[in-house]
Amino acid sequence: MSRAAIIVFLLCAACSGQSGPSNVPLPSAIGGSGTATADASGAVDVELSHKTSGIYIDEDGHGFSYVLGLQGTAWAAYSALGHWTPPPDLPASGQIKFNGQYALGLLRQNSQGAPDTERYNGTMELIADLDAQKLTGGNSDLSVEASISGSDLDGSVEFRGISGVLMGKLSGEYGQGAFQGQSDEALFAGGFKAYRKSDN
Repeated sequence: MSRAAIIVFLLCAACSGQSGPSNVPLPSAIGGSGTATADASGAVDVELSHKTSGIYIDEDGHGFSYVLGLQGTAWAAYSALGHWTPPPDLPASGQIKFNGQYALGLLRQNSQGAPDTERYNGTMELIADLDAQKLTGGNSDLSVEASISGSDLDGSVEFRGISGVLMGKLSGEYGQGAFQGQSDEALFAGGFKAYRKSDN
């Protein structure tokens, strides 16, 4: 084989994105999930291979991002918030209703090889009860429950029976959350954006 042919062969092997023979099956094990930070592009700043991701962060830092993929020998999921800093404008009492939109990715384990990848999105209503210092809401697929401390949200979600952990930020006009969770057979990561409903 000529030197030129060897170079072309090596370049093509690098483009495949695989570090070993193509017939080597990927692991099937479900690993963990966690929170991370978003980099300058809005992507979750975690090194994974064979990844599925979503970036929903605008130029003002509103939003969230998520990534799912292979981390070592197991599959993992991470979410991150945009770098928005809420103004301190939450009233001391009363309720605020928000229209929310969410998106998430889910990996569902197979008996062998890589898990199935699924993506979901939808809308929901959230209510900030400032007397109880709680944010709650959701729809038939996703439920949200979080404590409000200043402008921070700390709580939980449940997506189609799978529990997860939520972190977020809230102001009088806007809220955002990032979440991730897992069961023995699946894991997910995603987030939401929510805007105050009109009083009309």
